[in-house]
Amino acid sequence: MAKKQKKLIRKKPIQKRAENTVTDILEAATKLLNELGEAKFHQFGTTELAKKCGVSIGTLYQYFPDKETILAELLDHRNKIDMSIATRVIQEHSRDPLPKVISIAMKEIINQSYIPLHNLYRIVAIHRDDIVRVETNAVIQEKSVDTVQQLLEARQKEIGSKHPRHLAFLIVRTYIDVLRSIMRFRPEYVRDPIFIDTFCDFMTSSLQPKKS
Repeated sequence: MAKKQKKLIRKKPIQKRAENTVTDILEAATKLLNELGEAKFHQFGTTELAKKCGVSIGTLYQYFPDKETILAELLDHRNKIDMSIATRVIQEHSRDPLPKVISIAMKEIINQSYIPLHNLYRIVAIHRDDIVRVETNAVIQEKSVDTVQQLLEARQKEIGSKHPRHLAFLIVRTYIDVLRSIMRFRPEYVRDPIFIDTFCDFMTSSLQPKKS
């Protein structure tokens, strides 16, 4: 069966109030899905979401034509939030050794997103192929690679790599794919600090300073 293409938001928010409404709907969807969890994911729908958000079903449909569009937009929304966390950490720890910067960024995403929204990210991990919007997801991930690449290029003397773009791609894709596998097959690991330390050490092993 051909994969159904995800629809775009029906009504693009133009005014600030409309933007706030869209954000409120996505935040309500985040809370509702996290409360439902994987076992009750099938109960997620527009009627329940409208009640959770405190808006009419008509208002909801002004911005989202169906629940599939809501899920796709929510995934984009969470990806942007996680990327902003990483960007903030990189800026705040610009003087720290490179492996430490990357490790802190990874742990902050886990602590601020994957742990408090554990059930939501497990749903995303299991159903990602069904809800992802390929075009926008690719753009968001490309921006993540760009961000890491810029960091690596600024600190290239520390790592000695002649191919920061390739290294940035490997770091971002490995981090995303491994986290997805964790949430899908071993979700308890994300709350295990020893495992997360081991994971981050593994991810930053290629960033250790080169010996002269």
